[in-house]
Amino acid sequence: QSVLRCNGYNAGMLDIGNESQAIWSVSQGHPLEYTCGDGNITRLVWHVEIIYIALAPLYALWLDPRLLLVQVALFGLGALPVHRLASRGIGNPNLVRVFVFIYLLYPTANTAVLFDFHDDALAMPLLMVALEAMNG
Repeated sequence: QSVLRCNGYNAGMLDIGNESQAIWSVSQGHPLEYTCGDGNITRLVWHVEIIYIALAPLYALWLDPRLLLVQVALFGLGALPVHRLASRGIGNPNLVRVFVFIYLLYPTANTAVLFDFHDDALAMPLLMVALEAMNG
């Protein structure tokens, strides 16, 4: 859905446009800069989104804002540690599935994942991996 929004020119400039420009600017030696009404500004003024720097090498390989929309797949991978955590704590496989579906269908997360690009959507699967590692 998010890729279709972008392909149909229905994506908002404030998310996908600013963030793709900011990530691209890292490869140009500028720390997360993007263009706004007052000229160029760094995203570090408003947000500290260090994870964007980690995305810069991927963005250098495929210079396309739609690359950022793979966050859907990354978010979905967070269901794996949720499943393993729930399996360890709950013996009932049906309840384990309920926890996985809660993670995948949580309304706030779906909004973040499907509406342009948000670093919060990348943080959630990383948090699930960290929680699983702590309980391993």
